[in-house]
Amino acid sequence: MAEPKHKITYHPMQAAIWENERQDQQTGQIFKTYSCTLSKSYKDKNGNYVDMKIECFEEQLLIIAELAKSAYRSIQATKMAAAKKRKAERDANDQDRKTGFQPDDDGDIPPIGDDIPF
Repeated sequence: MAEPKHKITYHPMQAAIWENERQDQQTGQIFKTYSCTLSKSYKDKNGNYVDMKIECFEEQLLIIAELAKSAYRSIQATKMAAAKKRKAERDANDQDRKTGFQPDDDGDIPPIGDDIPF
């Protein structure tokens, strides 16, 4: 079995770069192409090692990189929005505690009493 030309590992992921020889059908000239296998190893629920792999050509690598970057940014934006929402809810609850405001069950402001000067 052929060995990859180069391996790059950022545990638990790995890229194996493959060099392939092809022949131009019109000229008969031999030329080299490159491909890549991206893989991730993990243990399944039974404790067995599993390799997830994706095979791609050289020209697809930048697309995969941009896709991964966009997915990462989307996840971070989603997490940031959720954190801001939780903070706003905590701040509102803190403000309610400071002012003594507690809405009743239907969301209305509870009556203060009959001593309102109208």
